Amino acid sequence: MLKRLPEDLRGLRVPNPTWPYFEGAGLRPFEAEAPGFRLANAWWLAEASFLAYLDDPEAIRASLARVGRTEVRIFESERLRAVLARGAGPAWLIFRGTLISSRRNLVTDLRVRLVSHRGAGRVHRGFAEAFDHLRPALEAASSGADPIFVTGHSLGAALATLAADELGPRARLYGFGSPRVGDADFAAGFRCPRAYRVVVEHDLVAELPPPLLYRHVGELHRILGDGRHLVGSAAELDLKERFERNLRERLPGIVRRATDAASLGGEALRENAITDHAPVSYAVRLWNALERR
Repeated sequence: MLKRLPEDLRGLRVPNPTWPYFEGAGLRPFEAEAPGFRLANAWWLAEASFLAYLDDPEAIRASLARVGRTEVRIFESERLRAVLARGAGPAWLIFRGTLISSRRNLVTDLRVRLVSHRGAGRVHRGFAEAFDHLRPALEAASSGADPIFVTGHSLGAALATLAADELGPRARLYGFGSPRVGDADFAAGFRCPRAYRVVVEHDLVAELPPPLLYRHVGELHRILGDGRHLVGSAAELDLKERFERNLRERLPGIVRRATDAASLGGEALRENAITDHAPVSYAVRLWNALERR
């Protein structure tokens, strides 16, 4: 059962209270004991990261309860949010991404000067300051000895990266559309050995800040629009490769599916550097990659 992106581009925005969160979860169980990356786990955690944007905390709790996470704590400070979910299986620590409506979130993203932090190297000032506001969530998650799945989308993925660095080997990091968080020394000294960076094909945010001073952490997993799943060096598509693939593979399909000028514009807008960053794009693309395995 393949899933489709929302027909209306407004459906790509967050929060989205009408999305059927975790639909089909019974068909693709969470693989808590898996030693490495699992597409199923990536899909579950992408859904959780999307869910964390909802305005209504009770709706978040209800959706998590339906998939066995019945103990939920929500931490909020300075328009930032972390959700700690426990119940069936290991804990999830979920960080919410950027709210476009929040000036504070946008300022956080723009504070790109590198500053020292508790680990190796230097990190993005805005992310470090935001993470300190949500440190109580990390402290609450740290109790117990079980592994902790740490996740988030966009800004949330950056905060999850900082949390995973502090949790070290206990963490299992799945970041979606993550910007770069720190410098080369931070990347070299990153303390979470099970870190996975998931990028939908054209997502522009995953290319920021530029690599002049910043470096990514974790194993790269790129999900293409046609459902292909590329890993590691094979997933390092440069802008030229992606442009050529669009011309060769995607553009004819767009023209074929579009029935008039309006639908042509809609089709073209549904797969690009901006819309591929939407959390619903991650949820849909990962599910379809699972279905096409």
